[in-house]
Amino acid sequence: MEESISNKIDLHKININSNPPTEEPSRQYFFMAKCRGWVKDFEEKNGRTPTACVTTFGCQMNARDSEKLLGILEAIGFSPSDSEQADFVILGCPHYTYEQVCRAARLLKQAPAAAPVWILTSAAVVDLARSTGLAGQLEECGAELIPDTCVDEAPCWGHLAGQRGFTDSPKCAYYMRAFGVELDVTTCENCLALAAKGGKS
Repeated sequence: MEESISNKIDLHKININSNPPTEEPSRQYFFMAKCRGWVKDFEEKNGRTPTACVTTFGCQMNARDSEKLLGILEAIGFSPSDSEQADFVILGCPHYTYEQVCRAARLLKQAPAAAPVWILTSAAVVDLARSTGLAGQLEECGAELIPDTCVDEAPCWGHLAGQRGFTDSPKCAYYMRAFGVELDVTTCENCLALAAKGGKS
């Protein structure tokens, strides 16, 4: 097996305050060393090591590239993970309609959430969901309807900082970064599939 990146070069010895090299692989090593600083800041702020899950699709060359990528991430300071999981999921920015809530409920019925799922919607939709029994079904599957709440309210969501979150809303991810909550953006289906796998062990 090819010698690991961490054995090839000591990233600690690279002067990250100098100008970036123009030639490879020195340029790559330079930015890897800078990323180590980001990982250290992340660990100090969140009390945990960031994780990396690499999934390989396709031919043998893809597998080789994935191996190289994981080696780079480990050298930077990431901890490899066998699967991608969610500590929490936030859906509904803008607020979900009743039809969207029904769709989420169908997905959750197939695979209940093992991590908290919050669905932002209007008070009117929450009242309707309660009257039809849909709100109770969601709660049984690990999801909660949140009425008339916005994603930019730090007192509501600030406690999630440092956890691994997913959302189907770029707007949600953008606003929550202001108070330290980082979310990955993907589809509703993917969000709920990740919630089903659970989060913190």
